[in-house]
Amino acid sequence: MEYIIRNTSIITGKKNLEHLLSFKNFPVFIGATTQLENKDFFADLSFSIDKDSGIIQLDKLVSPDIIYSEYHSEALGKTWENHHREFIKFISKYKFSSVLEIGGSNGSLAKAYIKNYKIKKWTIVEPNPTITSTKIIEVIQTLFDEHTKIRESVDVVIHSHVLEHIYSPRDFLSHISKFLEKGKYHIFSVPNLYMYLKNKQSNTINFEHTILLTEYFIDYLLPLYGFKVIKKKRYFDHSIFYSTKKVENKIVKKVTLFCGENKYEEYKYLFLKAVAEVDNFVDKINDEIKDIKEPVYLFGAHVFSQMLIYRGISKKVIAVLDNSAIKQGKRLYGTNKIILSPEVIRSYEHPTVVLRIGSYQNEVREQLRKINRNVNILE
Repeated sequence: MEYIIRNTSIITGKKNLEHLLSFKNFPVFIGATTQLENKDFFADLSFSIDKDSGIIQLDKLVSPDIIYSEYHSEALGKTWENHHREFIKFISKYKFSSVLEIGGSNGSLAKAYIKNYKIKKWTIVEPNPTITSTKIIEVIQTLFDEHTKIRESVDVVIHSHVLEHIYSPRDFLSHISKFLEKGKYHIFSVPNLYMYLKNKQSNTINFEHTILLTEYFIDYLLPLYGFKVIKKKRYFDHSIFYSTKKVENKIVKKVTLFCGENKYEEYKYLFLKAVAEVDNFVDKINDEIKDIKEPVYLFGAHVFSQMLIYRGISKKVIAVLDNSAIKQGKRLYGTNKIILSPEVIRSYEHPTVVLRIGSYQNEVREQLRKINRNVNILE
């Protein structure tokens, strides 16, 4: 595997990084695949922390062409439906006629907004779109960067759960700032990665979320690129909505001295505690399922399950359950586990499902019990 080495802090630009740990040969793609197992790629999931600021980041990156080689994120379920509804309400407080959305995926946000509010033009810039252009929605299949151009000016740049995927947030914010005229808006939703870390979620930092880009560091970076925070809203422990306005044309030419609070001690402690908790959970589950006779399933064809399998969950887990019809019938990348519909548990008297999926725990627990009230949920 050829790596992109990141040996400087994305906050300070300095090389004062401390290596924390590595997970050797971890699956690089988070999702489902139909290819043969021997075609899967594995790489070192290697973490470092900046001793000057406390930001945690991967120090070895894999090419985005591999990480995002297939479409794999539908944002299904009540948590995501409510997120989109609340985020649209948040956006709709402003009057826009032309929108640029970065990373529009399947167009769910655009379609939901257009259904409820008037808009002249909504442009989506997305490398792997599953939506085609319409009279109002224009889809441009590409990555957003300094070369991105569209036919008309926009009132606002919008993105949802994109910033945490960007390898260089500074460059990304710089491109958006250059793209927007002064007085225009930049509105976005990001995962609340601080709460993800505090809640010991496996989707906090990985080959997709390569930086622990918490609210604290986002607040530090935005003014450096001319953006003023107008309003924030928290969506439970799941997300943070930002409304910002470009108030200055200044753009940082080089990394400035970091004068904020050093999060080194706090973030290092929380990170190592979260890693240890995964191993404790695996040991606990393996002990609980060793004598179970009926099928044992793992829920979530995502990094949650990849991490549990990687850390040694019992081979008694026969398959992975997931609500995505796109994933069902395929294999969870980096594993030998086939992905099935949760409906499979309906036919068993006492099926067992291992459940450890962060913010989605409550809604999936409820769903499983509706399918089979006798389900044994281990969490």
